[in-house]
Amino acid sequence: MKHPVAVLVRVTEEFRRETQETAEREIAEIEELLGQIDSRREQIEVGMAERASSAGEEAGRVLDERRQEMENRLADLRMQVRYIEQMPDGELMQQATVEAEAEIEPGTSWDDLVGTCIIVEDGQVVQITREDPRSG
Repeated sequence: MKHPVAVLVRVTEEFRRETQETAEREIAEIEELLGQIDSRREQIEVGMAERASSAGEEAGRVLDERRQEMENRLADLRMQVRYIEQMPDGELMQQATVEAEAEIEPGTSWDDLVGTCIIVEDGQVVQITREDPRSG
């Protein structure tokens, strides 16, 4: 049987630094894409001014939707960085959920299966636990 396993990361200075660097790279990529979208949008608007085109309108709409998605991702990244910057060292936060394979039989503890957590610190697995340490 497959079951979910929470992957928790322990907040450290290294984790904060790596998160910041990754976010800054992604932010720069998104900002570059936004510039390309704006440039392409201007080209479409010039083309539409010269001739009425439903294809141009549709392309403009698609670009506008893509731009909104990118702006939402930028806001999410910036919020994530601010959140992590404020977390105290040693705090655990969920980074992912993965699936694990388990053999079950009568008498297997269901709570052990669904409560399994992997704790990662500075890129290394430091603990595998049968219960979420954040739950008290």
